[in-house]
Amino acid sequence: MPSESGRPSLHYHLFILSLWQESGSLPGQPDVWRCSVEDAHGGQRHGFKNLDELFQFLDSQMHKWTGPGPENLE
Repeated sequence: MPSESGRPSLHYHLFILSLWQESGSLPGQPDVWRCSVEDAHGGQRHGFKNLDELFQFLDSQMHKWTGPGPENLE
């Protein structure tokens, strides 16, 4: 949607990303990376066990904001 200046409106969401490494729960198990994002405006926090979960969340948020069409991925 254009703004009063005639330029398209800028839509954005700001997240704070946290990454940390946790030790394996048993001796000899590898360490794992965990992550979370917090909405910088609303404060809602989402935690993830791995990067795949984080990427799925971000992808779902982008589709929620713009719709699923491939033309919105640029």
